[in-house]
Amino acid sequence: MFNLNSLKELVGHIYDELPHMPAPLRRDSMPTPETLGSKFLEAFGTTDEGHDLLFRYKLGLYQMHDLNENAIKLANQTSTRMSGVQQSLNEHWEAVCHLHDRLAELPALTKSLDDIHRQLGDLERFMAQTEVAMLSLEALDEKAVKEYQRQNPGSLMDVS
Repeated sequence: MFNLNSLKELVGHIYDELPHMPAPLRRDSMPTPETLGSKFLEAFGTTDEGHDLLFRYKLGLYQMHDLNENAIKLANQTSTRMSGVQQSLNEHWEAVCHLHDRLAELPALTKSLDDIHRQLGDLERFMAQTEVAMLSLEALDEKAVKEYQRQNPGSLMDVS
């Protein structure tokens, strides 16, 4: 088991040996990732397995590109359809709001109809009273005409 003191001694020995390490292991002589990548691809591309792997990699990239184009087409199609759905929903929402407004007017309309119904009842009652009055007047007129004819018998020359 390591303890803290033995770890400090180990790090100290490594630090003391750094100047004596071979040049490829030191940081100042390490190649950059870009140069390592290009050297790796150059070396890798010279073998058949490397060519095969690079071909499969390129094929995978082309397939991803095709899938991406297909996804873009489908996304545009979906966007178009969703726009249609949104427009349809907006139209339906406007219809629902219009119906809501009309339904909100129903209590006032019901009150107006009740008032008109009451007025029609009053008018019907007044018309019945008027009809009774007219019948009474007609009966009275007939009575007056009969009384007049009884009191003044007409002559034969009267044609009325």
